[in-house]
Amino acid sequence: MKVLERKPWSWVFNCKGCGSKLEAEPGDVVVGYFGGSYCENGDREYYVSCPECGTDTIVTRSKLTAAVTKSADAKEKK
Repeated sequence: MKVLERKPWSWVFNCKGCGSKLEAEPGDVVVGYFGGSYCENGDREYYVSCPECGTDTIVTRSKLTAAVTKSADAKEKK
């Protein structure tokens, strides 16, 4: 199938750390593991980091597209 018009992905949200209003783009989304302990990795999540304060914000999967998750997966260190 040919894509005739691509809708750019972005997500606007407020940082819970510093209150900045941010717009995440596909290149900002990365994979991380949250909630694990010393011997467990935790839950695999997609997230973005605030450029002002460094607070990580998990992006719910319903807000992600296949292209964004594929890009983040490719950057994950295995």
